[in-house]
Amino acid sequence: TTVGEQLVDVILENSCHIPGDKLPEWINAVGILLSYLPPIFWDGLHNRILQLLESDLMTKWSSHLTPTEMFDLSLVDSQKIDSPAAYLLAVIHSTWQHAGFNQLCGILDLVRDRLIPVIRTEEQMMFLLHMVGPFLQRLHTDKFMRVLFDVTIQLYELLLRVDQSCAHLKYMDTVCDLLYHIKYQFTGDTVKTDAERVVRQLRPALQLRLRFIAQVPINKTE
Repeated sequence: TTVGEQLVDVILENSCHIPGDKLPEWINAVGILLSYLPPIFWDGLHNRILQLLESDLMTKWSSHLTPTEMFDLSLVDSQKIDSPAAYLLAVIHSTWQHAGFNQLCGILDLVRDRLIPVIRTEEQMMFLLHMVGPFLQRLHTDKFMRVLFDVTIQLYELLLRVDQSCAHLKYMDTVCDLLYHIKYQFTGDTVKTDAERVVRQLRPALQLRLRFIAQVPINKTE
């Protein structure tokens, strides 16, 4: 675990000392190393994800930038913005890009058992969506369909969790757009039963936006 954390920290703690044109190579190297190590070393990466999600940056968002901007490595690195989230996200993507079948299947356990239970804010949710979203295409292409369906269900559960924790939601349209994309590109009606179960419990504004995914009676009262 410690070795895994130290590998991730090569990027998180030294990005300012790595020339911008060399940074992608460094991130790729760390991703390759992590992907070839036994699963126990991945715990170091997972620990860093948990630490970020539970940090003040994610639980008490105060930046004038949106989460999408704060997670954009090119923007953050070029403008020298202090955003460990962008660098960690890049390491995660690099590691998963090189990962094999068993490692990719572990994404479900990570999301369901370790990450979703600590998420309360929209910004935490947006980080997880930025983390998982790009890899749904690979799960689909490589025919890891059961994992793809189960991860998608967890994204609905995540939205419900945040919806019940936050009085106001700023990124409803973005999240709903992603769920529509997943439905039409990857899952079809396969997760419809679970989607309807979750959407039935959401606030009316979300029910209205998701009405073409889950046709449930819209609750008119908050």
